Amino acid sequence: MGAFEYLRPKTIKEAVSLLERGVPLAGGTRVSTKRRQIEAVIDLGDLGLTDLKIEKRVVTIEAGVSLQTILERDPPLPEALRFACRLDAAWNIRNAATLGGTIMAEDGHSPLLTVLLALDAQVTLEPKSNTLSLESFLQDRKETPIRRLLTRVQFKLPLSLAYEQVARSPADRPIVAVAVAKFQAQDDEPSTTIAIGGYGAFPLRAEKAEKKIAKNESLESVAEAAASYCDKADDVWASAEYRTAIVGVLVKRLLARGGA
Repeated sequence: MGAFEYLRPKTIKEAVSLLERGVPLAGGTRVSTKRRQIEAVIDLGDLGLTDLKIEKRVVTIEAGVSLQTILERDPPLPEALRFACRLDAAWNIRNAATLGGTIMAEDGHSPLLTVLLALDAQVTLEPKSNTLSLESFLQDRKETPIRRLLTRVQFKLPLSLAYEQVARSPADRPIVAVAVAKFQAQDDEPSTTIAIGGYGAFPLRAEKAEKKIAKNESLESVAEAAASYCDKADDVWASAEYRTAIVGVLVKRLLARGGA
């Protein structure tokens, strides 16, 4: 392995100015596997970004918080979120892997990204403290290199949150995954979000299915709309036909028990 440049900024502003030169390093669990391809790393260790707080039912998690910290937080965060952290990485990796690094590096097989999408998570990027939905960020990440620094993630605590997946083994990455969250809306009518994972560059929000729920359409109709997102989801893990069938089953199961 050849030598690479090591950069350790002291401020967020300095870190942003260095993004053109190298790869951000947080927990290092992803960078270490690609070290032969890297010319420079930007160690974010001096930036802090390790706060996790809940205020007025809004959860704020800074990008440097480890997955194990999210899992162990007391009082605990929703069980489905904690379960997703367990599935995303083994214990020794969770102690190093950060939330920001996971969001930057993971693909559609990530249980954690799937759950965060269902939570309608928002991310903050520097410079300019620009906030956008995780869904928009993941789309941008796919289309163009991200030259901004992710500093925090925010979401509202839901009334209920549930996650289920089908995988080759209980602890494996999903072939198909569904997360469902229910929130209290301003008009006192709860709103429901659905995210589908298990394939592709990132999980997807099943917005067509969510609209059918808002219109009080049948459970069968909602499940069919959610399953339609898998109609081209063929890969080496599973066929589109299989994923379409399983998503329909999981969506109906989670919604039938109230998304809890």
